[in-house]
Amino acid sequence: MKMRIITILILGIGTLSFGQGTLTPPGAPAPTMKTLQQVEPRIDLATVLGDTGTQHKITTPGSYYLSENLVASNSIGIAIFASNVTLDLNGFSIIRSGNQAGSKAIYISTIRAITIKNGTITGFEDGIHANGSDGNFPNSGSRFEKLSISSCSRYGFFVGSESLITDCYFAECRGPSALFAGANSIVQNCTTKNSSGGYGFHLLAGAKISNCTAIDSGEYGFYVGSNSIFQTCSATLNKNAGFYLKERISVTGCTAFKNGAAGFQAESNCIFKVCSATSNKYDGFALDDNASVTGCNSIKNGEDGFFLGNYSIISGCKASRNKHNGIYARGYHSKIINCTTSKNEKNGILVFKSYSRISGCSANYNGQAGIYAFDMTSGTSHIIISDCMVNWNTTTGILINKLSSVLNCSCNANETGIHTVAGRNRIDGNTVRQNNCGIHVPWHDNLITRNSASENTSDNYDIDSDNHIGTIRSAPGTAGPWDNFEF
Repeated sequence: MKMRIITILILGIGTLSFGQGTLTPPGAPAPTMKTLQQVEPRIDLATVLGDTGTQHKITTPGSYYLSENLVASNSIGIAIFASNVTLDLNGFSIIRSGNQAGSKAIYISTIRAITIKNGTITGFEDGIHANGSDGNFPNSGSRFEKLSISSCSRYGFFVGSESLITDCYFAECRGPSALFAGANSIVQNCTTKNSSGGYGFHLLAGAKISNCTAIDSGEYGFYVGSNSIFQTCSATLNKNAGFYLKERISVTGCTAFKNGAAGFQAESNCIFKVCSATSNKYDGFALDDNASVTGCNSIKNGEDGFFLGNYSIISGCKASRNKHNGIYARGYHSKIINCTTSKNEKNGILVFKSYSRISGCSANYNGQAGIYAFDMTSGTSHIIISDCMVNWNTTTGILINKLSSVLNCSCNANETGIHTVAGRNRIDGNTVRQNNCGIHVPWHDNLITRNSASENTSDNYDIDSDNHIGTIRSAPGTAGPWDNFEF
């Protein structure tokens, strides 16, 4: 009985609290979302008037678009005199009608934060020209994307610092450069082709360039200011060097192919990782002081594979079939580590200054010496060659001058295995086999110990008597720790 009373009370409360109301529908639902025009009001550029010499002049911030192709008969097709402007070409073209002299498809005044995108520009003196307060340096902080620029007699782009340029294509820009951008700009996924007058890309200091290509420029493919960064870019068939780089630039995964000078030409303190230079007219890599080169290849270039200045380090690199030397370290304090050189027409590795180190390298089948370490200056040399494999070279396996060391190397099937042309060198712990002459030391005051020379055609050892040399032993059981061996 108690349970039945409680149930009735609960049902009664529910009936009192929640009435059913009318069931008649209120009518069709009203729209609740804003249109694109409401979210981002856009202005048809056809409604924007120009003035003398300008077809359309934008003076108010906002979003503008082309509704049809624009044929520009005035000197300037579109002039922008307001910051915070977006101009969408909407897939249409700006085309020059009449004389190119002084003409600009789009002119940007001394302002900031401009976005221009999605269209084609052709036939002007300058495609997009951003000016500055002094008439020389451009504005800053603008964005350019998905634009195709062609047949400009000066610049495709002349734009400001801190610009972002992405997915743009430049063809047949015949002036100083297809693309010029001010300091600290970012350039991504862009291509310049047949920029016959000058550079493909000309970028000032602090640039970041990725996935870009420069083809057939009249000068350098890329000419870039200091403190910049390159990733996965390529330069092909440019009339001068593929890349000309100022100081302190990092280059990763880039290629230079068949350019009219060096593949990569760089000033001091530049870093190269996993890059390649192939079939360029001069050096593959022509680098100034303090270069760091890791995991790079230089093949079939017209002069040296790698041409390095003072205090440079090259490691894990390959130089093959170059017309001159595979690696030419012309400066002091060079380090060449774990590199491979083969089939170069001159020397595999050429070191020409004091205090250099060559270790863990192979130099095979080169047209002259495998390793040529030769400092002609007065005073000390102190070049150390260690743990290298030097085989089948036309002349000498390893040739040294003075005050240097050859340690724990293998020199086989060369004309001469190891050759010194001056005194006070150390030749220690090497294996020399199947050469014409094994170890040739016609000078005095060298230390020659713990070497193994065998199966050499004329002499295992051809050494001047006035040297420090242990007894030459032919049986292992009688050999001392400072002797040389024929086993």
